[in-house]
Amino acid sequence: MHVDGIKKFLLLYNWARIKEQRIFLAGSARFKHWFAVAEVILQLEYGKQVSMCSFYSLLHKNEFSIDEWSKLQVIAMSKLRDADAILVIDSPYEGKKPYIGKHTKSELHDIKKPVYYLSELKKPSLRERFIK
Repeated sequence: MHVDGIKKFLLLYNWARIKEQRIFLAGSARFKHWFAVAEVILQLEYGKQVSMCSFYSLLHKNEFSIDEWSKLQVIAMSKLRDADAILVIDSPYEGKKPYIGKHTKSELHDIKKPVYYLSELKKPSLRERFIK
């Protein structure tokens, strides 16, 4: 996806609700393009420090040994603990129930910091605003 394509999502979501500076992105690898959207917008438009797990490792988990995977998980959890808030990339598609996998839920279980969900940042469409 080109950066201009990413920027079109700037107006569709209320990114300004995220007040914290250091943001950790969590969620399913099935939404990989949304990680790029959130990362670029939060960094370029809002000056946030954005981190996430090793995305390559999520997409190619079976290429890593158990030991390598464990090391990557330790690093990801360290990034999560260092963050001021978490943005969960759940299902951003209209009409679909937001999806949060078991692994993401387990990562967030004992975290005591603000958690935002991409599906909850979506601004209502013009149609949705006028129907109410």
